[in-house]
Amino acid sequence: MISSIDFEKDFLKGIHIIGTDPKPRGKYFAVGYHVFEFRQRIGAKQSQKITFTAKAIKAGDHMGDLDVCVDGDSSCLLDTIRVLVTQ
Repeated sequence: MISSIDFEKDFLKGIHIIGTDPKPRGKYFAVGYHVFEFRQRIGAKQSQKITFTAKAIKAGDHMGDLDVCVDGDSSCLLDTIRVLVTQ
C-alpha cells in the first residue's frame, strides 16, 4: 500500500504542487512536511504510477526531503528532491 508521499516544506518555498494523478485522499501539513495521503493498495508484483504536477514560483536551488511511505506512516523510504530554477 502506498500510504503517503511527503515533501519537506523547505522544498516547497520555491515549488508549488498544482496537482497529482491519481488524486490524494487528503492533503495536510505535519511536522515540517506537506503530506499527500493516498492509502492506495497495490497487489503483489503490481506497480502504481503517481504523477505530481508542479510549478516553479521562485528562482533558486530548491532542495528538501522526500518521503514515500508504504504500509503505514512509520515505514517510509527517505530520499532527497532537488530542483534548480533559473530565470
